[in-house]
Amino acid sequence: MPKKQWSGMLVPITSVRAGRGRKLFVTWADGYEATVDVGRLISRFATYAPLDDDARFRAARVGEEHWTVDFGSDLEITTDTLRRLALEQDGEIMSPESFHRWRAKHRLSLAAAAKALGVSERTVMYYSKGERVIPKTVRLACVGYEVESRGR
Repeated sequence: MPKKQWSGMLVPITSVRAGRGRKLFVTWADGYEATVDVGRLISRFATYAPLDDDARFRAARVGEEHWTVDFGSDLEITTDTLRRLALEQDGEIMSPESFHRWRAKHRLSLAAAAKALGVSERTVMYYSKGERVIPKTVRLACVGYEVESRGR
């Protein structure tokens, strides 16, 4: 299996299969394969609520242009959303929610978080708003900050 990575560009989906629960087995054109749990997506966003129906979920198929997984004519999940979820679930990138919890736990302002991580305030703002993918190196830096803060 190719290295798990976020390339910053869209990669077409070549195959999809619905699994147990709300898991999708997805393969992308670059060879990356992942099991993506979309249960949280379904519970968080009303748009995806119809996927709580087993028959509807099992109808998953690659969209006509390969940029989506379709569940009927009116419902789809895009390749970039699925790829981001797969990488978050594999620990390769950090979710904005996890980043927000880390900042809140340590009561870090944008400036303090930027200083702790060695990045700009603007970058922390992008991460906090979910406007940029949070790389594994930042996730690991947050873990390191946790360890250091316990020793103080």
